Amino acid sequence: MPVADLVARLQAGLRTERKEILEPLLHRLQALGRNFTEGRAVPLQAVEDGLNLWETYLERLHDLHINQIRLAGQSDEHPDRCALPLIEIEGDPNRGKYRLKVIRAVWNSHNYQVSQYRGLLGLVLIGEAQAELAWEGFEEDYAQTCLPTHFTPEAAREWTDTLDRGQQDALALREKVQAYLDRTGQFAGPPSPT
Repeated sequence: MPVADLVARLQAGLRTERKEILEPLLHRLQALGRNFTEGRAVPLQAVEDGLNLWETYLERLHDLHINQIRLAGQSDEHPDRCALPLIEIEGDPNRGKYRLKVIRAVWNSHNYQVSQYRGLLGLVLIGEAQAELAWEGFEEDYAQTCLPTHFTPEAAREWTDTLDRGQQDALALREKVQAYLDRTGQFAGPPSPT
C-alpha cells in the first residue's frame, strides 16, 4: 500500500474516532458535569462508566496512534518544523491519564459524601474533557501536516497491522460508547447555553 494511502487511512481513522467515539463521550461527561454544578442528580455509576470508556480509548486507540506518529516522526523525511509538536504529542498519553486521575480523585472525594465536592466534580469533568478534546484536535492537525511521505517497507507493514488492529478496536469501542450514550441520555440534561 502506498504511503499516502496509509497516512490518509490514519487521518480518516483519527477523524472518525474523534467524531464517533471521543467527542460524543466527552460531551456526555461534560453534560453530566454541568448537572453536578447545577445541583441535578447524576448517578455516580454513569460517571464511572464514562471514565472507564475514556480510559479504554486512551489505552486501546490513542496510545496506538501516538506510537504510529512517533515512528513516523523518526523518518529521514520528517520536517524539522514538526519536531516540537511531535514532542508535545508524545507527552499527550500521559496528560490524558493524568486528567483521568484528577477526575477520579475528585470523584472519590464526592463518593465519600463530601458535599463541597459535588460542584467541583462537575467543574473538573467539564474542564478535563475540554482539555482532552483540544489535544485530540492538535493530534489530528499534526497528522494532516507533519507525517512523512516515505516509510521503509517494514514500517509500512507495521503501520498496516496497527491500522487494522486500531480499526477493530475502534468498532468495538464505538458500540460501547453508543450504548453508554443511550443509557445515560436521561442524565445529560438540556444543553447549556453558550
